[in-house]
Amino acid sequence: MATGSNPGPNIPHQPAVNIEHTQDFKIEFHPHSGREPLYQRFEEFGVTPETQAPPVDETPWRPFRSCGDFEFSEIALNAALNKGQVDRLLSLIARIAQGDTQFIKHEIVVPYKKEQRVFEVHARPLWDWALDLLDNPLLAPHFVWDAQRVFKHNDTDFECFFNEPWTGDRWWDIQSHLPPNLDGAAPFCFILYADKTKLSSHGTMKGYPVMAHCMNLPVDIRNGEGMGGGRVVGWLPIIDEEASEQGKPGYINFKRIVWHEAFIKLFTNLDKYSKTGYSYMCYDKKLCWLFPVILILSADYEEQCMMSLIHGAQCKCLCPVCLVPREELSDLSKTHAIRSAKDAQAALDVYRQSKSQGEALLKALGLRAVANFLWIVEQSDPHDAMSVDRLHTVHSGMGGHHVLGELKAILDDVGREAQVAVEKSYIISSSEFPQWHDLNHFTTVIHVAFTDGNKKRDLVMVSSNESDRYMLG
Repeated sequence: MATGSNPGPNIPHQPAVNIEHTQDFKIEFHPHSGREPLYQRFEEFGVTPETQAPPVDETPWRPFRSCGDFEFSEIALNAALNKGQVDRLLSLIARIAQGDTQFIKHEIVVPYKKEQRVFEVHARPLWDWALDLLDNPLLAPHFVWDAQRVFKHNDTDFECFFNEPWTGDRWWDIQSHLPPNLDGAAPFCFILYADKTKLSSHGTMKGYPVMAHCMNLPVDIRNGEGMGGGRVVGWLPIIDEEASEQGKPGYINFKRIVWHEAFIKLFTNLDKYSKTGYSYMCYDKKLCWLFPVILILSADYEEQCMMSLIHGAQCKCLCPVCLVPREELSDLSKTHAIRSAKDAQAALDVYRQSKSQGEALLKALGLRAVANFLWIVEQSDPHDAMSVDRLHTVHSGMGGHHVLGELKAILDDVGREAQVAVEKSYIISSSEFPQWHDLNHFTTVIHVAFTDGNKKRDLVMVSSNESDRYMLG
């Protein structure tokens, strides 16, 4: 009988297991908060007694005083009252509304060619709207003030991830720059969105709304339709195009001055409190010093050019965030300097002292000789705040305009039989498609036009697949 040690079965090496690890998540709070790290199990993460469920509005008819007032107004609207009756009805609503900040009409005067031009702006002061949110007892437990770094354990170590704005680096950096001598100093962060839109199906009535969201509230609240959701806070003027002025640099700058002068009307007290802070007693009886910050500007490229005051697609550096030259846009191996409000302000200061020198600086940066409205709000660099608007860039732009438009052009060239075949195939596929939440179903795709980006998204999702299947046989 042979002797010797038995090596046993060939078992691959197993990594050491940390038997002391019992928690799945770790949350580190900003040092200014004075809070210790929090460790949680998977079933505990993101759940607190105050935030287990979104707030439920027990008076959904607000700002009406009662359900009866709301029903009366609904009946009046369904009755298609005339303008005078509607005005009286709106006056009634204004009298019975409780706690809601009202729109204020402003007139701004901007000179152009020795002429004083007057424009109307309807604005709800952004900070007044923020105070309405803070005063709502149902929202109070849901506000998050301190920056956090959130980690998930991967069986070896804790790995950082991002799931809310306050878990990002920028929130952390902003709180690091707030006065350290103020206990409870925290940012009150806004998302602002602006874009011209059609108010009628024929496109004859247009509006320029400004939407605001509070980023200190969880995503299901701030992006919801109920309390704490996004609200229209302003209506900007729409300047009619003048054929004799079209394309002239002076007139283009004039329109941007009007836009920024109008936007400033939203910032009543906002600029002041961004520097001094606003003393607020939280629901847990802790004193906070809130500093308003414009954290994100959500817009399509046209509005991004307006917000950042770059020249747009025709300038040497056409990105509103960095200084990548036009000819190097496709070279992803290179990195380029980031734009900053400080550089833009310095260039404009030079322009005001010496037009020739200033124009050279502004041209190199691709900027217009106009002051930016965001410069008056601390910690709110417009170039740092720029964010891609997915609805317009992807759904309405790339999808609804380019892809769907290209599909229609191809089918026009192929002929009527191709249009009929794709349309028929689409109708069959759409009718058999599961009824997913928020998925629009259509009975036609070729001869239809929508202004709703979500509808364009759903059209592209199905129509692209159907056209590919038809073209490939």
